[in-house]
Amino acid sequence: MEANQLNARRSTGPKTAAGKARSRMNALRHGLTASSVVIPGEDAHEFELLRAELVGHFAPRCALEMELVERLAVTLWRLRRVPIYEAAVLRAREVQCEELGRLRRHLRDGGCAPQLGSLGESLIHDANYGDAVSKLGRHETNLVNTFEKTLSQLTELQATPQRHATLELLAA
Repeated sequence: MEANQLNARRSTGPKTAAGKARSRMNALRHGLTASSVVIPGEDAHEFELLRAELVGHFAPRCALEMELVERLAVTLWRLRRVPIYEAAVLRAREVQCEELGRLRRHLRDGGCAPQLGSLGESLIHDANYGDAVSKLGRHETNLVNTFEKTLSQLTELQATPQRHATLELLAA
């Protein structure tokens, strides 16, 4: 324990910009709740296009409206990750099933296509060992709820008489 404490005191973390950027992502697991909006492997330009399109559509007139538009953009961006991750999890489970010899390529008595059989076995394997698909579903539900609530708040805010008065003043 003493040696661990001495080593911890000597550690100063990464020195280079690249090392700092890499270590910033150490705790990243799936990116659905990441503090960074765009994670490694994603295109920051695509996110900026989505954000600009939402800003153009909603035309925020105050800081609060802009914050809500930002939240919509971030939530939509994270929602786009869910199906990609689901497919990756199922493919990884299928590989695990193959490695464990659990995947039956020819399902004679089941009457379903081999792809459905392998998908079914992958889902069963996932449910027994980690249940990542269900966890992704819960994240997706939370993201959808956040999106709907934010959209409702934004449209309600933009429909208030105070906003109409502000717009009239701007037009004058």
